[in-house]
Amino acid sequence: MTNPQPTQAVISLYDRFTHGSGISRREMFAQMARLAGGTAAASAMLGLIAASADAAPLVAADDAHLYAGVNHSFNNDTSPARYHKPAADLAWQRTLKLLKG
Repeated sequence: MTNPQPTQAVISLYDRFTHGSGISRREMFAQMARLAGGTAAASAMLGLIAASADAAPLVAADDAHLYAGVNHSFNNDTSPARYHKPAADLAWQRTLKLLKG
């Protein structure tokens, strides 16, 4: 069996669920299973994308990569209440720079 890799659709679904969109846990998992191709793959993917406080690095309050004045999911362009285009654009530029080395 190969390791399932979460798609953007899976990550977006999980993000909507964790940020209070009104999706029940049962409905989220049913949708995840459809996207993943089955319940076993969905369970495996949840382990890959679920937040882990123990694994999260501690960030200094003066870290230059913090985005002051924006909500947690400021890059979620499906939520006008949270989306912050200037911060999202800057975060995307920084991500590409990191990935390109």
